[in-house]
Amino acid sequence: MESMNPALSFLLALKFGIERGVSVRQAAQEYLQTETKSELSPMIAQWLSDRASGRDPRSRLSKIKSPYRKTLFQIFDRGLQGESIHGVLVQMEIELSEAQKQEMDEFLASLPLKMLIPLLFFQFPAFLLVLFGPLLRQFLTSF
Repeated sequence: MESMNPALSFLLALKFGIERGVSVRQAAQEYLQTETKSELSPMIAQWLSDRASGRDPRSRLSKIKSPYRKTLFQIFDRGLQGESIHGVLVQMEIELSEAQKQEMDEFLASLPLKMLIPLLFFQFPAFLLVLFGPLLRQFLTSF
């Protein structure tokens, strides 16, 4: 899951943990052990330590820019408090997958325009030299 979206990876880890009969806290700890390089790992660890020490971790939500990640951490917090979150995780998995597909489609739609840049800056001048080179040589030799 190295190239997967970190939020989707964490969501799937929580969902599969719940389906295996593991608590939300234990599923998050297993995720932290397997995904040490994830950009969400430090925030998840801080969230768990805040909950364990009795502090309210929701103050950390203001630092998260993505609305999907904010929602995921709110759902994660509800799961840590003992609420059933499996149905919400399934629904959010669908939404995250659709958002990821839409983002990929937008990126793919912008690729043809991005590929014109090398053509304009490297290939087109070379083509002009091939086209006008003999003409320019003949023009210079005539003087």
